[in-house]
Amino acid sequence: MSASKKKIIWLFGRSGAGKTTLAALLVERYQALGIPCLWLDGDRVRQGLSQELGYTPADRLENHRRIIEVANIAEEQGMQVVVSAIAPKEFIRSKVNELAKSPVAWIYLETDESTCRRRDTKGLYAATPNGNFSQLFEPPTSGSVLIEINTSAEDVGASKMKILSALNVPNQ
Repeated sequence: MSASKKKIIWLFGRSGAGKTTLAALLVERYQALGIPCLWLDGDRVRQGLSQELGYTPADRLENHRRIIEVANIAEEQGMQVVVSAIAPKEFIRSKVNELAKSPVAWIYLETDESTCRRRDTKGLYAATPNGNFSQLFEPPTSGSVLIEINTSAEDVGASKMKILSALNVPNQ
């Protein structure tokens, strides 16, 4: 994908994987290239557009449906869309693909649970019974992602470079 060829870019993974950090860097790069960009962050959407939703499977699906509908509108208006949201289950990611009007470039941020716990600024892992918050996330099936990045093993700069390369976005 060239920087001028639009796709909806979706960074997903467990809470604490680095989705927001890497999405911010990606949006910054698109803006530096003069490409209008909309960033839909899962936490921000939950605080506003989806504030009445809980965390049942139906509510999680509805939250992601709202995200992709806004992404479709922005993409139709010529914006590059970057989403940073957990997308915790395969059925949710499948529904997003079904509803998307442009291809979704799924970027999976794989992170081990100990790293997620260390980065847990929201207290989600500590607040979950038995501390087993990670079990709420289903890793993607083989072949369903554009790129997989292990953010436990790679620093932010290396992760950003891999994403830009996979998307064919110039880094300079």
